Amino acid sequence: DSKVNETWISAMLSQFNEETGGVNGVTHVESKSIWTALQDMEWKNAISMLKVLNDHYGPVTGIGNNMAVSRKAWESVGGLKSIKPSLTEDHSLIRAITDMGFRVEQYFAADGLATTQPEKNLTQLLSQRKRWMQGTHDLPFLLKFILFTLGIRVWPIVVLISYSWLYGLIALGITMVIDMIYHRKINFILGTPSAGVCLWLF
Repeated sequence: DSKVNETWISAMLSQFNEETGGVNGVTHVESKSIWTALQDMEWKNAISMLKVLNDHYGPVTGIGNNMAVSRKAWESVGGLKSIKPSLTEDHSLIRAITDMGFRVEQYFAADGLATTQPEKNLTQLLSQRKRWMQGTHDLPFLLKFILFTLGIRVWPIVVLISYSWLYGLIALGITMVIDMIYHRKINFILGTPSAGVCLWLF
């Protein structure tokens, strides 16, 4: 369900060395409406968060629609046949590779970009996210906590509960604006379009 650009292979290969077992790229959701643009914004924000966590805490997961694995790492873990059945084989594969002592890099640049199709409706989107969450149960507690707090934007909710609905909604609005500005910067780095709601706001 993804397509890559003509520089993808050379870009991903450039990130490998003797210690590297896998490389995750960055994925752009094809955006033709506000619904798909919101998915793209969420997806890129999530991958940029994974980049920060990968650089500071180590590998978090695999990105199945944009991922490269070295032959040495693949053979060391025995491929997918040696991994117990899972709804998130990419995550299980990356965890097995890191358990064998290999490094996994999160590559965030335009030449390693892949484009994927959006989920068609909310039901499919929630089903996808539920499947992803089921695959992260084996992460360390600290990483789970960081992903949870960043993912649900805790601070506007704290303001909402602790002070007033008005201040909470203002905080939520500020968070959304920051996210969209950040999304525009990511699109600039990757050379991908700012579609839908982003064009409407800016």
